[in-house]
Amino acid sequence: MAFYPIAFLVTAPVVGDRLDRLGRKNCLLAGILLMTVATLTFGVAGYFNKAKTFFSVSFIGRVLQGVGDAIICVSIPSIIAIEFPEE
Repeated sequence: MAFYPIAFLVTAPVVGDRLDRLGRKNCLLAGILLMTVATLTFGVAGYFNKAKTFFSVSFIGRVLQGVGDAIICVSIPSIIAIEFPEE
């Protein structure tokens, strides 16, 4: 399912641009929460018997995982750079 990297690729620059306005720690917490919910959604997809429902829930889960991971992967280096500046 290649929708994870596509969602990551689209989301990362948008989050990076808006990180100052939204708050770095708020974005990190939102990314962790979104990643958790998306992983649970993807895990629950296996319980659906119909193929169309299974693929729909899997698609939604993977896209949300990509978005959540993009938020996390953009927020963490930004927080580290602020907390530990070069001397």
